[in-house]
Amino acid sequence: MLSIFFVICALLVVLVGYYLKNTFMNNANKVQNIEDFEAKKDEGVANVIEPVEQKSLYIKPEKMRYWLYPSVRDLSFEFQILYDLVVVKNLWIDEPFHTKFYEIFLLLSKNNFMIRNPNSSDLILNMRDENDIVRTSTSYEVFSTNELLYATIEYSLDSIVGFYESDAKNIVFVIVLIICGKSQYFNQKELPLALIQDVLKEYSELENIWYILELIEAKDRRFDFIEKAYELAIQKAITYPYNDSTSPLHLQISSNLPKKVLKNI
Repeated sequence: MLSIFFVICALLVVLVGYYLKNTFMNNANKVQNIEDFEAKKDEGVANVIEPVEQKSLYIKPEKMRYWLYPSVRDLSFEFQILYDLVVVKNLWIDEPFHTKFYEIFLLLSKNNFMIRNPNSSDLILNMRDENDIVRTSTSYEVFSTNELLYATIEYSLDSIVGFYESDAKNIVFVIVLIICGKSQYFNQKELPLALIQDVLKEYSELENIWYILELIEAKDRRFDFIEKAYELAIQKAITYPYNDSTSPLHLQISSNLPKKVLKNI
């Protein structure tokens, strides 16, 4: 019995010693951690964990080079913007659309077509010329075709790009035909539309363009945005005085288009 008692006492002594040793070591480690933290804190480090340098995963894409027309040199200011919005931004640079687009807007840039303000009152003027002959003329207000065309396409663009690409491109030309159909070149009321039709006469998508025009004339609601955009353009446009005795300027039609140049986009 005594031997068993001594064995139990020995085991208790070992267990107590092991417990005291572990407690001492844990306390020592805590003290060391506190000292390390205080040391880093004194050095101005707010966190024990060293910050890791963050590296951005974003890679800036390289610019691509495309063959584009020199719009800044050739087109009026509003059509320079339109060329960027329609052709460049959407990368609609395939042929024949690209060239037909540029040919049309180059023609419009070089000639001042106008649209008569339907709300303008006519002012009849009777004046004697150098031969003492009375000449009668009419003055009224007009809009710039180019300004209205630019605004109408810009206001329509979000709706246009919602169509399939081939249809969207055709709608751009449809808007050109609609607005040029309302236009005149001095007293020549049918000339602007005839010129645009001549540019498009061999265009591969011409049949589809006429079809869209027929749908618009039939009040197809899918194209209501065009009329709304045109009305908004009219509301914001400025008017210019015009007298029908004004001699027309020489019509400028380019026989050759400029060469395309490589540009970074």
